[in-house]
Amino acid sequence: MYKKILLAVDGSATSIKAAQVANSYLEKGIAEELTILNVYMSNESSNYFIGKDISEKVIAAAKENGVSVLEKTKAVITSPNKVKTALKSGDIAQTIVKLGQKHDLIIMGSLGMNAIAGLLMGSVSSRVVQYADRPVLIVK
Repeated sequence: MYKKILLAVDGSATSIKAAQVANSYLEKGIAEELTILNVYMSNESSNYFIGKDISEKVIAAAKENGVSVLEKTKAVITSPNKVKTALKSGDIAQTIVKLGQKHDLIIMGSLGMNAIAGLLMGSVSSRVVQYADRPVLIVK
């Protein structure tokens, strides 16, 4: 049994499947608590890619999208009283691994919303599996 599960989501189809798995863990009593996490790009990384002027608008939109993703994901969970949400900025994999240290299990989808970045830098799920010091469940 897991006391606390971290569910990392990005709004992709596989993250919704991961939410369904996390929900089943709560329903079956395999887990007691669930934290749903969405991580959006930090100012530092977006400034590098698109410049500072555009960056602030992109970050605001990403944050707004993150709130929407968290709300949609939470709607999948049938025990909302056992759920917390977290919206963080920064490197996605590093943030998941860091917050995962406070949980017994990390659950996430195998394919995220940013396939091009995955090709260039390696997938987020691969990096989380590589660096996390707890079990990671990747849902396809």
